[in-house]
Amino acid sequence: MASSPNELTALAAVTSELSANERHRLLSAERRRLTLDVVTNRSTSVSLDAVARVVADRETDADVPDDETVERVAISLHHVHLPKLHDAGVVEYDTETNQIA
Repeated sequence: MASSPNELTALAAVTSELSANERHRLLSAERRRLTLDVVTNRSTSVSLDAVARVVADRETDADVPDDETVERVAISLHHVHLPKLHDAGVVEYDTETNQIA
């Protein structure tokens, strides 16, 4: 889904507040770049499991990633990548419901 002009303006405002070093640090990890690609332009929140499945699919050569791979990606996103993106104000991540917006 395409974002509304208001959503794009809000995202631009958040990212413009980050220094160049902060933006580079956030985008230095491919998994964070893939995650942002998955959640950008969505008008509703998405579950951690759904994002992990798409990221795992893009990272592997398999037609369909196995459940163990998806679980490893989900754990990495939950404990490392989503907290960094959340702390920078780039995404909203609810650790109680595992929803990303």
